[in-house]
Amino acid sequence: MKKVQIVMIMLLMGTLFSLSSCLKKDFDAPPDTSTIDPNLPVNMRIDSLKLRMATSGSAKRIDSNWTIYGIVTADDRSGNFYKQITIEDSTGGIAVLIDANSLYSKYPIGRKVYINLKGFYFGYYAKLPQIGGVPDNTGSMSSIPQSSVDSFIVKANFPNPLPVSRFDDLSQLKTVNNAMINRLIEVDNIQISMADTNKTYAAPPTLSSGTNINIEDCNGNKMIIRTSGYASFQAYNVPNGKGRLRAIYTVFNNTPQLVIRDTADLQFNDERCGSNAPTVSVDSIRNLYTSGSVVVGSYQIRGVVVSDRSNNNIDSKNMVFQNGASGIVLRFGAAHQFDLGDSLVINVSGGTLSEYQGTLQLANVSTSNAVALATGISVTPRVVTLSALNANFEDYESTLVKVLDVTTSASGTYGGSKTITDPTGSIVLWTFNTATTTATFASSPIFTGTKTLVGIPGQGGSSMVKQLQLRNLQDVQ
Repeated sequence: MKKVQIVMIMLLMGTLFSLSSCLKKDFDAPPDTSTIDPNLPVNMRIDSLKLRMATSGSAKRIDSNWTIYGIVTADDRSGNFYKQITIEDSTGGIAVLIDANSLYSKYPIGRKVYINLKGFYFGYYAKLPQIGGVPDNTGSMSSIPQSSVDSFIVKANFPNPLPVSRFDDLSQLKTVNNAMINRLIEVDNIQISMADTNKTYAAPPTLSSGTNINIEDCNGNKMIIRTSGYASFQAYNVPNGKGRLRAIYTVFNNTPQLVIRDTADLQFNDERCGSNAPTVSVDSIRNLYTSGSVVVGSYQIRGVVVSDRSNNNIDSKNMVFQNGASGIVLRFGAAHQFDLGDSLVINVSGGTLSEYQGTLQLANVSTSNAVALATGISVTPRVVTLSALNANFEDYESTLVKVLDVTTSASGTYGGSKTITDPTGSIVLWTFNTATTTATFASSPIFTGTKTLVGIPGQGGSSMVKQLQLRNLQDVQ
């Protein structure tokens, strides 16, 4: 009888073993080896997933039995990516949120992975596409629980060549490029913008969770690198040269931003854009102009800012720059931060010389091409009569001059055009008082009596009227 019972137990165990073999999961993780690719069937591409699951609202649950694959292009080793990896196939990239630390030990950059998407969620963080877990009460997508990871994310072979999208400059990336979101990009001839070259990659996390560093190419196209305050390289100084940049292309709402994996992504070992440009005088640049528009070659100029942006009697994008007895209006692409008395060296390579309402200006100059040498530098104005100024106007244009014994019959305030006179002649005193630009002293009562005026000669209006502009009320002496 005992023998029969033993036989029955063995038969029952065999049956159970057989049943358990038939119930084997479709997505068991393969052995943790870098040489095996299980070649699981893939029925969804990353770009198609984004199209099918696109939503402007809360994250959407994936109920279809879809499988994607990708090569890991970013992990959490440096801390600049937190509890997430980024993967990329031949069609696109996607961020994968995982509630675990040290993901790089399982999913290092270069590992191929398969992901069974059924039951996960697709959504956005500030328009950045992501795969994650069940949304929380606020609708924000949570991370995939660590307990579910091995059942749905299958490791394959490692390493693999990284998919890299290469660009000659930033022109195709500086506005949102949807095809590149969450993809690894590479751009040559990139440098940190001059204003940020004295910074570290990020402020400490006690001050900010992340920091933007401005970068540019040699054509003046600009973007930002975003770095976490928790990155292991947060306190490192940014490189000051020029070279190859690799990064993950991301967005924050409508702003594209680049996120590097570590400092090796910035190979900035070459000289900066235009650093070999010869230094010439402002007068030499002025002499290049003939008519129309003239593109300047490879040059840099030194001088001192003689305009005063703080008192607004100049367009916020303009700056008057003087070297010796010559000056010129520099026209930047955006409002600049250079103050009266700043001594600068400026790379003006590729700038455009033209006349605006009669005044020669040099446009298409990047503020990042200006390097501050000193501050508080005084330029001595040249004393000139109004008769001599009018007769030799271009010799004095955009330089600091002093006119003695000046009177005016005008009344009211400084704003607009007022005629001033000295014993030899007269000229228009122009003070901005427009809808877009208003001098801080435009509403101040105009001077009375006889004064000495310091100002900057220029021309303006459709009639190209010769005029003198004060920088501030200290110019009335």
